[in-house]
Parts: sequence; structure tokens; C-alpha cells
Amino acid sequence: MTTTTTMPEWLKTMLIDQGRLSETGLTRRARIRTHKPCHLPTLAGYDADTCALDTWCDLAELTLAGEVHALLAGRTTYELTTERLYRRDRWTITGRPAGRMTPVFAEHRCHAPIPATWAVPPTPAPPAKPAHQEDATCPF
Repeated sequence: MTTTTTMPEWLKTMLIDQGRLSETGLTRRARIRTHKPCHLPTLAGYDADTCALDTWCDLAELTLAGEVHALLAGRTTYELTTERLYRRDRWTITGRPAGRMTPVFAEHRCHAPIPATWAVPPTPAPPAKPAHQEDATCPF
């Protein structure tokens, strides 16, 4: 059983003053966090190793066409690699297109969700195994 403890206030203040922690509590490792203004789950973390910005992304993974629509709508797109968010630019967009091999997410905007047509369709569940029937007669 794991228990969670909150960080002492003095330690949080010291880490923020040293630039090791943001005031929002984000780190370089992207995690699913609740976006406080709209209370929706988002993928959140820093977008770079240095001079980073707080980044909040919708959880819908984008298709190639979805990334184009997001960019045309003025949303920044981010690639998730080894649990880190990286801002996509003209080189990463053309070199590693969005899809199943490259998970790409769009910048979160409160009360403006990503349309379902932009997102990668969910992977279908494997077919259910037939239930064993106790009262069935033996076929041989």
C-alpha cells in the first residue's frame, strides 16, 4: 500500500526560489494532471530541458490530419517521447509524422475539446473468449 504525503511548504518555497520546481508543481516528466481552471484531465509537464514553459495538452492523441487541423486552429502540438513533452516544429512534423509510432498531442484550451475526427481511433478490444458451458453435451 502506498501513501502519498504532501511536500512541506518551506521545501516547496525553496525549490521554487531555486528554479527547480514550478509554482504549478510541474516537472520535466509529463503526467496526467487536472487542469485547475476547467477541472479536466490533461497531460502536463515542461516542454524543454532549459528555458521550459508549463505545457498542458489534451489527452486525445492526434492523427496526421488531426495535427494539421490543430496547427491551423492555432494550437501548438507536442510529441511525447520517453515520458517528456517536446514542442513540434517543421523538422519534427515532417521527419516524424503523427500517428501510432509518434504520439502527438495538441495544446489544451479550456472549454474547447479536440474534435473526435482529429484523434487516433481507440484500439479495439480483443474478442471475448466464449464462456464455458457446463451443461453442454459432449460433441464426440
